[in-house]
Amino acid sequence: MRNKRRRPLYKRTVLLLAALLLVLPPVACMAAEGPEEKDGLSGYGKLSVQGTRLCAEDGSPIVLRGISSHGLAWFPEYISYPSLKTLREYGANVFRVAVYPAQNDGYLEEPELNRKLLYAAIENALAADMYVIVDWHVLQDKNPLKHKDKAKEFFKDIAERYRQEPGILYEICNEPNGSTSYADIKQYAKEVIPVIRKYAADAVVLVGTPKFCTTLEDAIKDPLPFENIMYTYHYYSDVSDCRYARSQITKALDNGIPVFASEWGYKVESKTLNRDTESLDLFLDFLEERGISWVNWALSNKKESYSFISSKSKALSGWTEEELTPSGKYVVARLKERPDASAASKAQEEGYS
Repeated sequence: MRNKRRRPLYKRTVLLLAALLLVLPPVACMAAEGPEEKDGLSGYGKLSVQGTRLCAEDGSPIVLRGISSHGLAWFPEYISYPSLKTLREYGANVFRVAVYPAQNDGYLEEPELNRKLLYAAIENALAADMYVIVDWHVLQDKNPLKHKDKAKEFFKDIAERYRQEPGILYEICNEPNGSTSYADIKQYAKEVIPVIRKYAADAVVLVGTPKFCTTLEDAIKDPLPFENIMYTYHYYSDVSDCRYARSQITKALDNGIPVFASEWGYKVESKTLNRDTESLDLFLDFLEERGISWVNWALSNKKESYSFISSKSKALSGWTEEELTPSGKYVVARLKERPDASAASKAQEEGYS
């Protein structure tokens, strides 16, 4: 669902320049009061993991909520400062930057292009007072061990460059899948995390889990021997089971395993719309209740249900309500409302727990 045909080199070069240099003021966007100043990097400061909670510099538990980029080389026009400032105005306080290792125009094929785009995304998100998740977006490559050495090179470069920056989180493997075992992930993490720690000693690291980040059982039984790490869980309204997801995360938390929902998606299908929306509501309410941070997939105008921006929109920032997809409108509503979750009792009544 995340493939995209390769753009000609000259087009990619033009888009790169646009992403790096675009400073046009945004057009009138959806009415928003804007986030509270304390609800971002300037307010929370350096993050840490205490028990199962993500915490601000003063030790108070906090929640990050935001959106992920799509592939950097495919949609670089949405990593400009005006684009990310618009997300911040909606209420997002984290931006996840997806760097694909092994797909068209990914890091292995275009390392210099991807590094420049990544730097631009990081700088623009930090300037917008948002945290940044640097995501090594393992997907088609399935097993993170396949390109372990390149991952170590990649994270060394980022951690060394941003060693003094409190706003960076490191997601070391997006969605391990196929025959990838937790033992593979653990072996990979035990080599990659020390590379990050050499330069960013206390940075929060997010670790993917097997089966596209949908099972936490092995992490519960055999957690990694590092501090300030969290394990990721991914949820998609059309394929995920709400009851199972809640059960997995609850079991992890009950066993002292911190969880970060680093990717979720909303697929609007007319035949299952009510059911999908209801289960997603319950899942996100559950995350709110348990104080779990989340990131939505994805900031692009790709013609698919998961996209934040309508494929008909040409705007690069300041999107009107009409320029957002149903998923985009749903995300903005969640960012603005900060719902008062009552997921436990509601889930029992509806049969999801």
